[in-house]
Amino acid sequence: MGKPKVVEELPPVTNHKGVQIFFDENTTANMMRRVNIRDMMELAKKPDPDGRLLLQEELYRASPNEDIIETLLASDPERIKKRNPDSGCLPLHIACLNIHSIDSGILLILIDAWPDSIKKVDRYGFLPIHKACIANCIGNQPPNLDNITMIVEAYPDGIGKQSKRGQYPLHCAVESKRPFSQIIDLLIELGGKWMCNVEDKFKQTPLHKAVTRAGGPEMLMIVEALVEHAPMTCKHQDCRGMLPLHWAVSRKEPVLEMLIELIECFPFAVLQKDMDGKMPVDRIL
Repeated sequence: MGKPKVVEELPPVTNHKGVQIFFDENTTANMMRRVNIRDMMELAKKPDPDGRLLLQEELYRASPNEDIIETLLASDPERIKKRNPDSGCLPLHIACLNIHSIDSGILLILIDAWPDSIKKVDRYGFLPIHKACIANCIGNQPPNLDNITMIVEAYPDGIGKQSKRGQYPLHCAVESKRPFSQIIDLLIELGGKWMCNVEDKFKQTPLHKAVTRAGGPEMLMIVEALVEHAPMTCKHQDCRGMLPLHWAVSRKEPVLEMLIELIECFPFAVLQKDMDGKMPVDRIL
């Protein structure tokens, strides 16, 4: 492949502080992004057009621009308090949906602009920390422990708050599309071992959720960590009377090492009946 096509240079973009923004290379891709930044910067200095939330639009980008965000907030500080009419998300909720890739400086800008936003929930009762735990491992990026830590430290009590479905952040981390043991370990370190024994509205602990998830060796490490920190959860029955072992054997392809971990922790689980009168072995057959 040849070098990227060089196009005619555009004038630099100036942010709200009068600072000019340049790109390292005058390639087609960079020029297109510069046009987008230039146009967005001009929009940012004005009120939001009808039906648009410019700050949220910028945060939904794969790589939000810090200068644009600062300009948006400088021209209208109330933008930080505007919610998505469908989800009820504030700008900080949306930033946390990209917690794995967003620049920590942008998180700081948003938190500083309205410190109470870290304590606000969306229509589903999710705090920014819930959103961060759900989204942290989506995609191919590795978990961003620094950003998660920043969100927790900005509102330490948030790690012990429940969503409308009774989910704690640890539930969300276990149920994310790509659970990572590093995130689980970090949440337990920051919040305490008691988090492993919390229940959602279905009386399920994080261990109940973890044993149903795919993920190979990584998921096994998470189960081992939850059992180590809260072995009593192996005896915990959910609203259907099911132990974690019932759920573990109900998988399409039960993981032998996971079953051994649960049985060694609570051997009598193999004889425990749920509310349907079924022992774990009955859930296999």
